[in-house]
Amino acid sequence: LSERLQVPVVSSGEVFRQIAQERGLSLSELGAMCESNPDVDREVDERMRKASESMESGIFEGRLAAHFAAADLRVWLKAPPSVRAERIAQREGVDAREALALMLERESSEKKRYEQYYGIDIDDLGAYDVVLDSHVFDPLQLTDVVMCCIEVLSLVGR
Repeated sequence: LSERLQVPVVSSGEVFRQIAQERGLSLSELGAMCESNPDVDREVDERMRKASESMESGIFEGRLAAHFAAADLRVWLKAPPSVRAERIAQREGVDAREALALMLERESSEKKRYEQYYGIDIDDLGAYDVVLDSHVFDPLQLTDVVMCCIEVLSLVGR
């Protein structure tokens, strides 16, 4: 999608990983720290905000992006936990069971923090215009569907 639209992608997950690396912590360690200290989540938000201000347009990826970004289209990509864990395992070169356990731990921590800090239930997908299953559609099909949504929005003047 980024290539087709010729716009950059800013990922809150990558920003969070960057902060963990800067502090010499694992993602789980940083997530646990965030449960009692909102400063890191606020730093992620601030880095995302600064990135959005420096760009005319772009793709903002993250669990809270739909709640904070001034977006023309808000899309949630979903997949079953086992599929997401397998993708993480392949990307990071770890065992899929380990990836699943760490992913579920991280998501539980995020759910708790986002509710506590922002009053946002990340299981409520009402903030999204479109919800797509990335297990059903491959990346090119997902891109086609999103491009179609963008075209429709431009026709209706939204």
